[in-house]
Order: sequence, then C-alpha cells, then structure tokens
Amino acid sequence: KIDSAADSWSGFIYQGKVALYHVLRLLIEDEESIIYHLQLDSLEDFAIVDGNIHQLSLHQVKALASNLYSSYENAFKKLEDKLVLYPCNKAYFHLAKPNQMTKAQIEAIHPTIDIYEYKDGNTYCPLDNIDQSIEYLIALYFTNNNLDIYNNQEYIVLTRNCLEDIIVSQIIAIHACNHRRNGLRLNEAA
Repeated sequence: KIDSAADSWSGFIYQGKVALYHVLRLLIEDEESIIYHLQLDSLEDFAIVDGNIHQLSLHQVKALASNLYSSYENAFKKLEDKLVLYPCNKAYFHLAKPNQMTKAQIEAIHPTIDIYEYKDGNTYCPLDNIDQSIEYLIALYFTNNNLDIYNNQEYIVLTRNCLEDIIVSQIIAIHACNHRRNGLRLNEAA
C-alpha cells in the first residue's frame, strides 16, 4: 500500500502562499506594515507581529477538500482558543474552498473570528488560484510604487518564486534549529 503525504505537504505549501498573499496585501494597504514581521507556524499557522513581537493578527489556513462546516468546526474553536491565549486585533480564518455556510453565518457562531476576504471579494482562494492571486498583488505593488519596469509577467513570476523561496528557507531554518545538538524545540525556533 502506498501512502501519500501530498495533502499535508500541499497544505503547508498553501499555508506559506496564503501568508505571502496577506503580507503583500498589507504592504499595499497599510503604510505601517513595513515594520511588521511575519511569524510562521508558531502562534498559529502564521501571524503578523510588530517589532516587539506583539501579535497583531493570527491566521489559521485550511485547504480541506470539504465544504462542510463540521469539517472546520474544531479549527474554528482552536483559533478562538488561540485568540484568548494571544490577544490581538484580528483572528483570520483562510479557506481554500467555499463553505456551505456563509461568512456571516460562521462569524455569528464564532464572533471573534473573521473569515478572510480576498481582493476579488471571495471568502476563499482555491489551491489552483493562489499563485495568480499573489501575482496580481505583486503587479499591483509594482504599479503603486512606480516600479513599472518590473511589471511584466516574467518578472512577476520570478518575484513570486523568490518570495516563496524565502518562506520555505525560513521553515527549513526553523527545522534545522531542532536538529542541532541541544537544539531548540520546533515551537521555540518558530
């Protein structure tokens, strides 16, 4: 019997891509974001923290194949619990598929959580659209910052790949800390 970890592996990759999407969006929409930091897989799937490592937002990312509310219910509760432990301005839940319940219905049941809305107005971003969504924000960032010389498809894809490599390198560095003699536990390194 062959066991595949493709869903877990893909889920972690998607999580990093969603983090990149959110960071790009912050850079476009929030002038203060230049001083923020991205924290990967520590407080939550990812978090945005300030220079003093005080959490500004927590982000839970789910790339489940299901659209049933019940498939996500425990994760919603987990994010609510994390918000109690690590109070911050926002706790976002990112979906890869539309849920059977609306954003309003979910937020009524879990009032401390915001279902993340993407630039296109959707409350989800499918796995096969995340790269395009990131590239859209990169192009928008270039336009907003008068970097039109870079605003071509080839350079946009190159930029996305380089930014994703930075995220992967950070995750590997965190894991490497755990492998060192007397190394940090994964949670400490993250």
